[in-house]
Amino acid sequence: MLMTPLFEKHKKDKFYSQEEEIKTLESVKKEIVNAKKLLIPDQTKLFILFTAASQTIIGGVLCQTKKDEMWANTWISRRFESGEINYSIREREYLAIVWCIKKLRIYLQNEFIIYTDHRSLEWL
Repeated sequence: MLMTPLFEKHKKDKFYSQEEEIKTLESVKKEIVNAKKLLIPDQTKLFILFTAASQTIIGGVLCQTKKDEMWANTWISRRFESGEINYSIREREYLAIVWCIKKLRIYLQNEFIIYTDHRSLEWL
């Protein structure tokens, strides 16, 4: 989501200043520097998948606990394809869950937990 201003720059009839691009890149660099290191996946431990959808992007974070602390194994995200932009928020959140599970299926062979911020999907 931090990169959205840079993606939007490539759309027709949009103007973005160089200052805005620099600001976006600086915020991305700051996030990378301050991020925790990735944890190597351990197939003997439970995986936890956090998913989310915004107006333009879906994504997820695959995590595990190590010494009672949550660590990320991987982050994935993608922009919506042309027809998906018209989905309702519930459909977008559901798409995020399905897409993340498909992309990370090699890790999710056993039981795992999914967290979503969309309450109506908790009962599926």
